[in-house]
Amino acid sequence: MVAHSSPPQSHEDRLLATLERLERRVEYMEGALRRLEGATAQVPAVVATVADALDGLVERLAARGIDVDDRMRALLRAADHLTSPRALDALASVLSSEILAHQTTEVIGRMGRSIVAAEHEARPLGAWGLWRALREPEVQRAAGFLIAMARRFGEELESVPQLPPGGAS
Repeated sequence: MVAHSSPPQSHEDRLLATLERLERRVEYMEGALRRLEGATAQVPAVVATVADALDGLVERLAARGIDVDDRMRALLRAADHLTSPRALDALASVLSSEILAHQTTEVIGRMGRSIVAAEHEARPLGAWGLWRALREPEVQRAAGFLIAMARRFGEELESVPQLPPGGAS
């Protein structure tokens, strides 16, 4: 197989090819600039439309007794507090704990449903009523759960440095 080689290009041919490529790029850039110019001509109308929509929203909120300026100040204060080093440390602590784990939230959900249901069933209970209740399998399961949790929590408390009397320093 014979390789076909193109004849050597002269300096002028290479220069002409480069100029043609540059001309194509300039034409492309001119088209892009024309499109951009058309888009930027629409910016004031878009900004005016958004401003009108926001003004309408503020008016509707004000008609409902909502002071948007007060709400914005409160939102900025909340953002300041929520992004403080202390709040971020607390959030990191919560996120690194197991409190938001799926299994934990399931248990807490069951506890919440039980609390709501028990609110309507609760009645005074004497010593003998407590003694009878402790024979019920459901009460025994719940008591066993509470004792196991108390043991684990006690172990956790042993591993935490004790605060001085009167709280944190």
